[in-house]
Amino acid sequence: MNFYQQSLYRDFEKFLSDTISKKSSCVIITIPGLGVSYFIKKFLSRSKLKNINYIFKEKEKVETFNILDLNFDKNEEALNWADEYFENASVEQKFALIINTPWILKSQEYKTSFLSSHIFSSLFFSARDLRDTSIFAKEINQKLDEEQIKNIFDLSGGIGRLIKFFAIRTDLLESKIEDMLKGNSDLLKLMIPTIEVIEQCDDSTLSELKIRKEGMFVSQLFDDYFKEHTRKTGLDISIGPDLTFSENGRENSNKLNRIESRIIEFALSNGGLVQKEKVADFKWGEGSYDKYSDQAITKTIQRLRKKLMFHNIEVVSGVGYKLVIKN
Repeated sequence: MNFYQQSLYRDFEKFLSDTISKKSSCVIITIPGLGVSYFIKKFLSRSKLKNINYIFKEKEKVETFNILDLNFDKNEEALNWADEYFENASVEQKFALIINTPWILKSQEYKTSFLSSHIFSSLFFSARDLRDTSIFAKEINQKLDEEQIKNIFDLSGGIGRLIKFFAIRTDLLESKIEDMLKGNSDLLKLMIPTIEVIEQCDDSTLSELKIRKEGMFVSQLFDDYFKEHTRKTGLDISIGPDLTFSENGRENSNKLNRIESRIIEFALSNGGLVQKEKVADFKWGEGSYDKYSDQAITKTIQRLRKKLMFHNIEVVSGVGYKLVIKN
């Protein structure tokens, strides 16, 4: 079997082809390491469709259909760039937007963006199952036997970047996970971009992406890693356009003001952390921290803290505050 026989690829190809044929725009939700960029390149090399453009930076030429792969995890301006593409496009020009930081879809910045009202469908680009892992791993190393492939799936959890790593480094397949996590810098370097995004995703999103199942990470590597390193957030707060909000999927009877909304949105995109300087920026304008007292900032945080049911805001000495799950 070849690459194109993966069920994950067939679903991806069908979704993208349908979107193009319907002349609409879509969002593809994923996290770093799953391999969506590789799938895009494979789709483009196989597709007979014309006037499709693959864009990975700002101010590129726009075709009839465009795939925007802007590395949201590395680029703070990615949403602004994407919004500009959508806003400046003609009626005939459509987009597939790749977002590899899923939490941004719950942010006020996304909800009030021009593009959010022009997205008509979505797809979760997930980790591979065992069959697809086998197809992909054998594309890289045809000498793999079934036991090795099972080990690769157990270790990788179907995450493309790790499948490729272990298909090449078969010498590690019999190593202890503890030894790999502590002693293999190349492996850790591969895992870090995925770890940083996972830490800010709620469990429902990770389940949709087939990263977690029944309360555990599908990848033994990630499951062991997060047993030793507690996820930083797992925060789940969604803010509506009218500043009503929900926590853990449950509507909160309180309502945020604009400043409180910006504080929470920043925390959700920054591992829960909010510096005092940022609170001052949101409240009085950029660069205003030295003009106002810490007491005024403290009162702002205290009022926000009282509105939260399932989350808390802790003081972080020398930094500011951290949004955490309430014990």
